Amino acid sequence: MTDGGQKPLEIAHAIADFVGGAKRSLDLAQYDFNLRPETAVAVGDAIKAAAARGVAVRFIYNVDHRLPIPVPPPPEPDVQLIAALGVPEKPIAGSPDLMHHKYVIRDGESVWTGSMNWTDDSWSRQENVVVVVDSPAVAASFTKDFEQLWTAGNVEDTGRVDPARVDVGGHEVRAWFTPTYGEDLSHRIANAIGDARRRVRICSPVLSAAPVIATLAERVTDGGLDIAGCLDATQVEGVFHDWRADGRAAWKIPLLQRVLQAPFSGKRSAPWTPAREARRVRRPGAGALPEVRGMRILVLGGTKFIGPVAVAELVQAGHELRVFHRGDGCDAPDHVHGDFARFEDSLGELRGFEPEVVVDMLAVRPEHARRVAQFPTARYTVVLSSQDVYRAFGRIWKTEPGPPDPLPIDEDAPLREKVIDESYDKTGMEAALAELDRPVTSIALAVTHGAEETRAYNVGEPETFSEREWISKIAAVTGWDGEVVLLPAGRLPEYLRQDSFDLSQDFVVDTSRVRNELGYSEVVPSEEALRRTVEWERANPQTEPAHPLFADRFDYDAEDTAITQASG
Repeated sequence: MTDGGQKPLEIAHAIADFVGGAKRSLDLAQYDFNLRPETAVAVGDAIKAAAARGVAVRFIYNVDHRLPIPVPPPPEPDVQLIAALGVPEKPIAGSPDLMHHKYVIRDGESVWTGSMNWTDDSWSRQENVVVVVDSPAVAASFTKDFEQLWTAGNVEDTGRVDPARVDVGGHEVRAWFTPTYGEDLSHRIANAIGDARRRVRICSPVLSAAPVIATLAERVTDGGLDIAGCLDATQVEGVFHDWRADGRAAWKIPLLQRVLQAPFSGKRSAPWTPAREARRVRRPGAGALPEVRGMRILVLGGTKFIGPVAVAELVQAGHELRVFHRGDGCDAPDHVHGDFARFEDSLGELRGFEPEVVVDMLAVRPEHARRVAQFPTARYTVVLSSQDVYRAFGRIWKTEPGPPDPLPIDEDAPLREKVIDESYDKTGMEAALAELDRPVTSIALAVTHGAEETRAYNVGEPETFSEREWISKIAAVTGWDGEVVLLPAGRLPEYLRQDSFDLSQDFVVDTSRVRNELGYSEVVPSEEALRRTVEWERANPQTEPAHPLFADRFDYDAEDTAITQASG
């Protein structure tokens, strides 16, 4: 299975076909079982039908625990969905092991197994291997493991199944089970790497087993062996973080760092967070929106500012987009050109797309909130707002007098009360959004991660720099080695004075919510982003007339005079 190479319903039907062949027994062991309504019906109905025709069905699944583990925390299976199957089921606890199995034993004769969890995102976004083995001998080994788990109710001391050699269609097959044979497997893999003569290829989310990374580090250091692989970069970073926090495992860090000097690629995945896990779990009356490909997303706007980048990213991620815009150009393959002032004229064509998600990039007044509410098929809406809705912004502009608001400014900070321009009232627009009967978020990342309630997210850099710090950073990138002179406002040339602003109010925004709940992080480090920006600015000098606010803003003679007077 490949990332985006198949749709969840295809896999659901394949599983249903396998389950549908059961005549006597069906034992399912699933680490994670969490499906959207459509796939839940396909798989659930097949399991219910098997039980209804007299097949003995049993279901075990992983249950969360609070002990530290060297990998991302375990998921929460949909226990309500499992209970709704109406078959004997049992949660399997680990201390700290995980019930990480993903297998089905049918009639004691066939086994479906592999790396694939039973979730919509695993069936569409992840790269997995699935194997179906028709062998009573192999099935017997899996059944022994299942019986141990079913009897014990926890992972500890299970997997006591001899990995006997079995002939399957002329091929030798051995079934290894953990945790009993975990150490043996680690050493077996390490020995295979140590015995390699030409090349080693590794595809794994993480590398953390001591025998494996120690042997790999040795072979990488020795040279002469073609070693390469692919890891999950996000999970590997998490492993490093956990090892640094746990001094007992810190000795592994230099070994893995040495291994990664070989040509390993690191594919990024969305970091696990408790909030994302909570949203991923299906709730009564509402399906969850996991991070999946293939969603129908309607974008309103999307041709200016950050719009083209957002549209390109969503298309590249495999989503089906339709863009409604008023601009002169749009790179999206499916776009509708129209007038936002006459939005109703295009509503029929846009509704015909049957979007699951609506993203509005041009909502600036309260009445604009109604646009996203006119699509009955949309389960989620994302509206881009602005941080100028906060009262601290009004303090700076002197439109809302008062003492400076406390910092940092989070999503619960007071909002502006005064409307400065009726044509631009995002505070009123956000209030109107809160009245909608659907979840609304205010960042595009939520398009592919979902949200179960109306939620605002501050999006920005993790650090806030002063004007002087920004000047220093830009100077470093451009190679400017001049002097920065600080003068009191009263000694500045008149055109540089900012008397219309109250600069006693700083503007520092807290962006921890979007990072913790949606896994937001910078794709490009700030230093590199600044370097690229300067490079682009130099390659694309401004040709259009300057904005009135910035026209005739430079009087170098007056600035030199002010500096001379200050130094004198």
